[in-house]
Amino acid sequence: MNSQNRLTTVEEIARAIEEDLSPGGTASRRKLARAGVRIIRPLLLLVGGSDWPPRDANIRDRRTILIASYALQKIAEESPDHLVLHLKDEDARVRSEACRQIGTLKVSDARSALIDVIDGDADPKVIRQAILSISQLGDMSVEPVLLHELDSPDESRREAAILALGEIRSDHLRSRLPELILSDSQIVGSAAVTAAGLTGARESVPVLIDLLKSGRYLGPTIVALGKLRATEAVEVLSTFVDSPMRSARDLLARSLGLIEDPIVMESLLLLADDVDGRVRRTACESIGKIGDHRGKAPLMELLKSDEESDRDAARAALAELRKRKRLDREMARSVGGIKHEF
Repeated sequence: MNSQNRLTTVEEIARAIEEDLSPGGTASRRKLARAGVRIIRPLLLLVGGSDWPPRDANIRDRRTILIASYALQKIAEESPDHLVLHLKDEDARVRSEACRQIGTLKVSDARSALIDVIDGDADPKVIRQAILSISQLGDMSVEPVLLHELDSPDESRREAAILALGEIRSDHLRSRLPELILSDSQIVGSAAVTAAGLTGARESVPVLIDLLKSGRYLGPTIVALGKLRATEAVEVLSTFVDSPMRSARDLLARSLGLIEDPIVMESLLLLADDVDGRVRRTACESIGKIGDHRGKAPLMELLKSDEESDRDAARAALAELRKRKRLDREMARSVGGIKHEF
């Protein structure tokens, strides 16, 4: 693609973006256009090549970034092979971004090209991104490649392989998770905790509870135990209701909702009265999900809050409680009807 063609394409894309950001544009298109504000130089290089934009270009300019974001979407939609070509670009940032977009857009024909990157690229960051992206292609045949990476001397490759195997729900990974969770490498251990939740590795629960008691990998461990619906961990989890870290309390409120067992209600009721609004709202959502009517009184109290977001969260949770009560009544009537027939 020569410079003139590139310029024409960019001008066309700029007009399309302006239309999509206008009130007449669809919500999905506006969302796509706005997402461009997060795109940085690797994407700009990927879209236009190493000579566009100029090295001294103001890449923070919103319009330029939007153009680049939109251009990449168009390139990938119309010709995914274009992304594969950039896996051999001389700039490592371009290769890494190409890997990331191949995974995001699930370019299934790029599987062998990503394996070549894993086996032969010289940049560890590019290899790590290729490992993460290959798991997004929805192809379990890549599992042997990822399992091989678990024994890599490079901890970033091991970490990426663990996360990737977690994403594809690898059964072969599960047996190794307790060992990996206790790894001396922090990034490997944290990734293994995350993968335990992704793969449903109930056998890792005892190790995760011990980890929670030590305070190591606190956030990922709280999340993993929630995803595993570990009722046996509720007693230890509840000790973090008064954690000084707002993020820990928020994750706790969400994870207790995932466990969906009445034994978590005492902690959720405390979190629904937290000093932080975000924690309160997350706790409300979890109370609604569990459907325990012990939550009705604190939710009614939250309707009196001065914060509109608190009131909205309380109303939504109360609606869930009403829905659960209605379903319970219908179930009771159905069971009664069946008994009557017999």
